[in-house]
Amino acid sequence: MELRRPCYVLMTNHVHLLVTPQDREGVSRMMQYLGRRYVPYVNHEYGRTGTLWEGRFKSSLVQARSYLLACYRYIELNPVRAGMVEAPVDYVSGVNYLVRLVVAVL
Repeated sequence: MELRRPCYVLMTNHVHLLVTPQDREGVSRMMQYLGRRYVPYVNHEYGRTGTLWEGRFKSSLVQARSYLLACYRYIELNPVRAGMVEAPVDYVSGVNYLVRLVVAVL
């Protein structure tokens, strides 16, 4: 699966993903892959067990360009609003690893 225009932010208790999958099942396959690969990695790395998610993922179709830009802005500013960083450029996390992991395998 190829993801176009990926935008991600990993927060302390949730994640925001804004992606354009190539087909209808793309997002579901990506989330399934994360559950099978990324969750065991995190559990092993941090000595924990169980799932990282509280339930099923939620998705919404973004069609209007103005709403797409609003979504990008919301995701980019989320760590700032949460007080994690002072500016979006200051936010560094496992996002780059996550993007490489998902895009490389799918």
